[in-house]
Amino acid sequence: MARTIIVSLYDYSTLSLAPHIIAQAMGGEVMEFSIFQDTAEGIAEKLNETDAEMIGFSVYIWNFGLVKQIIPLLKNKKTIVGGPHVKELEHHYKGAHMIIPGDVKVNPLNYTTIDLGKYEWVPFETSKGCPMACGYCTWSSLAARKMDLFDVEDYVLEQLDLILSSPIKWLYLCDSSILFNRARGKAILRHCNKYKKPIRFEFATGQLDDELVSILLDMPQSEFNFGIQSTNPVALKAIGRGFQPAAFEREYNALCGHHNITMDVIYGLPEDNFEGY
Repeated sequence: MARTIIVSLYDYSTLSLAPHIIAQAMGGEVMEFSIFQDTAEGIAEKLNETDAEMIGFSVYIWNFGLVKQIIPLLKNKKTIVGGPHVKELEHHYKGAHMIIPGDVKVNPLNYTTIDLGKYEWVPFETSKGCPMACGYCTWSSLAARKMDLFDVEDYVLEQLDLILSSPIKWLYLCDSSILFNRARGKAILRHCNKYKKPIRFEFATGQLDDELVSILLDMPQSEFNFGIQSTNPVALKAIGRGFQPAAFEREYNALCGHHNITMDVIYGLPEDNFEGY
């Protein structure tokens, strides 16, 4: 069987989920590179030195430009590009032998096979999908809106124990939001807090109740992200999303003195303008 390499292209300090999930499910070796430190020429040289016949790239908005530069530099290699942003960027990859748009439907990652000591940041999914159906989002398709909640006892807590007992510095819970099921989310967050390591996760305004605020305030200084996107009612209506100013103010004020708070805001949504923004 031809040797396959799955390229991880983000940052050396951060585990990239997709390449490891694909390699674990379908076979192949992961080679890691950094968009911050490596060049297209340097990456291509290292890939050309291998005996791999097939090179796969997991493409996102942050690495698509580098992947586009790497592919023409590869010699005697078949190339595959895939990922959630490939469909929109397909015209950049005419030199690829195969383009696979969207997510690959495979089992969640088993972290027992990962050398966690290499990383500062480790992402972890407790679920796939998002029910919110925002018009601009790669999760807005009918298939992506179906939530797949991974088993808490047999997978989530067991894997979290492995990750959080390792030397990593940060855990990134990269669900669309861990709080769509609040009881489940609270149980997971309480479990994480046993290890007293900082975590990052994202949620929509209005998802925090008093009990959740109390759980978060008991954690070491962490980073929480509000997915706001816009406060313009016309733009929000156009993309099928809401915003609760009073809830945002309450939740932000409750957390900001103890944790790092970030916000996602997009300018240039349909019906957006300078005045509304």
